[in-house]
Amino acid sequence: MSALIERAEQGFPPVRWLTVEEVCHMLGLKRSRIYYMTHSGLIPHYKIGQTLRFRLDEIQHWLESKRVKEME
Repeated sequence: MSALIERAEQGFPPVRWLTVEEVCHMLGLKRSRIYYMTHSGLIPHYKIGQTLRFRLDEIQHWLESKRVKEME
């Protein structure tokens, strides 16, 4: 059984996939920076053939993990 079907049966929303352009817009970065980050393993991504894709939930989690803690 595919992971998407299992997620749906368990009541989880389907996975939302993002393109490089969508991630650029979301993070306010240039395409070249996103490509550098994927090549360096700095951002979670998937490579399907020659196409890069990103899971929205993973990008949100990754972004939250980059939050700088406030000084007291």
